[in-house]
Amino acid sequence: MTRLYQQKSEFPLVQNLCENPSIRLAPGHDSTLTLTPFGADLFSAPCKLSAMIENIRKYTGLMIVVLVLLFVGLVFLDGGISKAFTGKPVMEVADHSISKKEFDRQRALMQLPSLLPDAFEIPRDSQLLASHYLGDTLIESQLPKTPSFLVRIMASYLQPSLAEPERFIANRINVRKAGVKFGVTPSNEEVEKFVENVLFVDPEGNPDQEAYSEFIKDRVSSIGGNRGFNDYIRDLLTAQNLSKILGGGISTEMNTETALFEIQKQEITGSKITLETGVYEGTIKPTDEELKAYFEENKGNYNSDELRKISYVLIEPDWDAALEKSKKAKAEAAEKEAERNKKVEEAKKKAEEIKKKAEEAARKANEAKDPAETPKPAETETPGETGTTTTPAEEPASETTSPAESAEPETTTPATEGSQGDPGDPGEPAPAPTPAPVDSTPLVPDSPSTEGDPAAGDLGSGLDKALEDATATEAGSNPLTTLPTPAPTKPVTPPKPKTAKEQLNGAEKKEAVDPLGQEVNDFYQKLLDNFGEDFEELAKDEDYEVRQSEFFTQADPPEELSAFIENLQVGKISDAVFQLLPENGDPDEKVGLYRTSDGWFIIRLDEVEDSIPLTFEEAKVKVTVDLKKKMAREQMIKEANELHTKLTEAIKGGKSFTDAAKELEKEAVEFKGITEGQTFNFGQRSQKLPDPPEFTAAQYTNPGEIAPVQFTPSEDEADQALIIFVEKREVVKNAAYQTDLNKRYESISGNMRFVALSNWLYDRYAESEVVPPQREEQQ
Repeated sequence: MTRLYQQKSEFPLVQNLCENPSIRLAPGHDSTLTLTPFGADLFSAPCKLSAMIENIRKYTGLMIVVLVLLFVGLVFLDGGISKAFTGKPVMEVADHSISKKEFDRQRALMQLPSLLPDAFEIPRDSQLLASHYLGDTLIESQLPKTPSFLVRIMASYLQPSLAEPERFIANRINVRKAGVKFGVTPSNEEVEKFVENVLFVDPEGNPDQEAYSEFIKDRVSSIGGNRGFNDYIRDLLTAQNLSKILGGGISTEMNTETALFEIQKQEITGSKITLETGVYEGTIKPTDEELKAYFEENKGNYNSDELRKISYVLIEPDWDAALEKSKKAKAEAAEKEAERNKKVEEAKKKAEEIKKKAEEAARKANEAKDPAETPKPAETETPGETGTTTTPAEEPASETTSPAESAEPETTTPATEGSQGDPGDPGEPAPAPTPAPVDSTPLVPDSPSTEGDPAAGDLGSGLDKALEDATATEAGSNPLTTLPTPAPTKPVTPPKPKTAKEQLNGAEKKEAVDPLGQEVNDFYQKLLDNFGEDFEELAKDEDYEVRQSEFFTQADPPEELSAFIENLQVGKISDAVFQLLPENGDPDEKVGLYRTSDGWFIIRLDEVEDSIPLTFEEAKVKVTVDLKKKMAREQMIKEANELHTKLTEAIKGGKSFTDAAKELEKEAVEFKGITEGQTFNFGQRSQKLPDPPEFTAAQYTNPGEIAPVQFTPSEDEADQALIIFVEKREVVKNAAYQTDLNKRYESISGNMRFVALSNWLYDRYAESEVVPPQREEQQ
């Protein structure tokens, strides 16, 4: 067949077949050869190729000229054919060229850990799978085991700083190369298993396909979709595997770790002298010459704050409708609760009725019995009793019983009426007692102190009232008596009624904001597709109001821009304006999308007023404060060091620390049992407070000696100086001592893996001859 392609013109049959698929085989033969559709297709390809070859032969010179011109144009346009198809490169990593589009995609990937689920900790089985990469200490540690936090830990290898996207890109390239070299790159199945069973798993341990689909749809469209996300996770897992290889041969001695561990498990007892800069500042009054000299030395520290102005859209729900929905839901819940309570009460009533009927039936059954069959026990007469035996209800009223209660007629049961007789004999009815007359006149208790005193009765109270009236009349008619002027009463301003948004709790606000996510993302994508241009027009098309701020500083933003951003470790909206939006970026780089509890902010940076140096007069107040602090600090440090020397000599001479301090007119305060900073556990999370400065100063000092002067927070910024005398240091070994020591050892081993991989990545970065993107100000 190959020969047929090359020598078609030498064979009339082939020539004729190319021109007519139905021909006679040869002269003198009656039969003809008609090619079937399959046969025609079989011969059509050689015929077309033959025609193309003939055209090439005919126009060879012209085609060579065109190809040369195309090649030269591509080379001179910017760096070769490969770059022509990937866009203009903005970064170089060894033999890799990174286009601006790819650079922006990679930079967006650095925010991915904060976008992953963070609502709950993954189940035990998922933690076991994650520990295969992060180490066994993960399970026993107090770190939060949420998908977002786990990925943040793994990503710390590749992206040590959000401000260095070029290092993140270079690290990914080098990790991929090393993964292939050492054979530790996870397979597609391994990556998908990690994503399904660790990152997107419900509290019961089942893959949450709905959450994963929503995440891929709403979060990762700008970073390469599902494939880009899986590649990112693959690189993180590869880095973890590499850390085991690179750090596998590094270990620490257990004895050394035990000694360091016991230093932290001490209780220290002693005495201290405290000096504070505030005491010295009150006595320092720098002159204008000193202030000016200090200002000239530190001019760079006195600048005005940078100012920024933005335009933004706040997309928030209909809070009135949200409040109405919340009230309706609460009303329905209250109605259901009331209905449930009603049913409970009805059930209780029915039970009471059934109980009463049963008791009534039992009582009637007892009454129907023959009294002889159930004789009543004979009542024995108590010595001193002459009449009837009363029931507990007939006992004499206590001292606290009111006269009206004590005057009520006594009631007796049929079994106790009348005189005592034979069993079952009711006896004669006793006469009813005559009730005592009730006196409506208020009783005045007689006592020796009030008897005969008219002030104790109505007459006394009348005299008191008359005396008060006379005094008031005399004061009012006396011109020399000045009555006190009543203080003016300020009208009470009623509090402003809460808005609908303020009446909703956090969960209700989140429920109202969540449905807006897709609408917001669609609008933001339109804005990016338009390269950040026509912000006002696009917002108007969606019926969004574009608001404009005045110039503001990061420290003093408008109230509406003080809302905290969710899912980003940035802070408030105003912080994002200063930290995330570049002053000299492209229009699409100057826009940002941020979610808060109140809704979604889409922001565009409009103007920037850079900070400018302040004059001496403008900065004089701050210069005065700074210089006084500096002079007070220097004076405190000098005195602290002198005190330390004198106290040390006194103790060597045999004096106690307290007596030596008194001679130097300083007060020594005792302390007992100072330990390291306390650790608070919040479920699976924990937080350790800083060690007390007394503990930090004395943890390495021998008993009976004075520790080096402890300046807090540091000697350069000290506002306090501590002189510590150590009386006793003891290691506390409780039940958790050995367990905590083992955890520390394993944790240090994990840290060594991190250090080994980090150093390896820094070395590879230097070898890669990275050419980072050129900043706007460098162009």
